[in-house]
Amino acid sequence: MTKRKFELTFEGYWRERDSKGLPSYSGIYAVLSYSHDPDKRKVVLHNLLYIGRADNIKERINIHEKWCVWKNLLKAGEELCFCCTPVPKEDRERIAAALIYANQPLINTEYKNKFMFDTTVLNLYGNYGVLKEKTLLEH
Repeated sequence: MTKRKFELTFEGYWRERDSKGLPSYSGIYAVLSYSHDPDKRKVVLHNLLYIGRADNIKERINIHEKWCVWKNLLKAGEELCFCCTPVPKEDRERIAAALIYANQPLINTEYKNKFMFDTTVLNLYGNYGVLKEKTLLEH
């Protein structure tokens, strides 16, 4: 592998109750906790819970075996939300590994302590929540 730069445009946010409306494309998704203040009409993103990859994001999230784990991490007044970005299958593992290593989601274990790919640059755009906007990882 060689040095690669990726420009990722994240779409979102889908609340838990809207998860059936997630896109069906191949890509990377992030699971976040958030709370809503109806008086201020403001949403506040709190924690990055999980980063995953899938051939079909909508299908994967809606049948994910970690729903209970995600829900158990929520504090009073918090809910789940999701954001995602399309990524070709051949780049998904590298990008997911870079995002996990750089952002340290609460639940992920694989890729948290070691980045085994060549130099990778990520530039994030759109609705990426609490993820780092720019990341440079060197192996």
